[in-house]
Amino acid sequence: MVSICSMDCATFLHCIFSRRYGEEVTDSLIKGFRESTRWQQEHAWCAFQDWIRSRRITILSLPLLLQFIRWLQFQKKFASQTIASHKLAIALPIKEATSLDLSDPHFTLLLKSLFLEKPPQRFPEIRWNLTKVLQFLRQPRFRNTDASQEDLFHKCLILTALATGNRGAEMAAFCREGISHHQDGSIVQVSFTRIREQTTLLLL
Repeated sequence: MVSICSMDCATFLHCIFSRRYGEEVTDSLIKGFRESTRWQQEHAWCAFQDWIRSRRITILSLPLLLQFIRWLQFQKKFASQTIASHKLAIALPIKEATSLDLSDPHFTLLLKSLFLEKPPQRFPEIRWNLTKVLQFLRQPRFRNTDASQEDLFHKCLILTALATGNRGAEMAAFCREGISHHQDGSIVQVSFTRIREQTTLLLL
């Protein structure tokens, strides 16, 4: 259990894989994880390490891992969808290190129970009137040559929301410093911090 608490998830998996398959195969295996997957794994792994340290656990078991799932809801106050993501993120390193399988049906039952006990909050669906939005953006205040940085930022937010269907992940990763505009007003490039992507939007 010392190794689990002393390594990040990527290092932990690298150590296990390298002992079994050698460095070359291990490097290829690690590269199979997308950056977004690695970020999610590390976030879940840190929570798992915190739980282990708080209980001074030395040997893992399925009953203890079920307690960890409950801890995520009742101590960390995570929603059931977030808990399911955490379980999925740590499933591989746990199975590789201990042969414990988090796809055991008891975990599925527990997640269903947590979902039914506290179902996710439903937010009202945002309905866009595209005509009104585009008319709003055609105002002189939003023209690239005359617009303030604040208005250009708001313009980018609106266009990003339209282009992505108002998905929370893209909106949360919006990078204000990464915005660039073409002087003719036809194109704006928008950067996203966590996923490190750049999106080009055509302005109408």
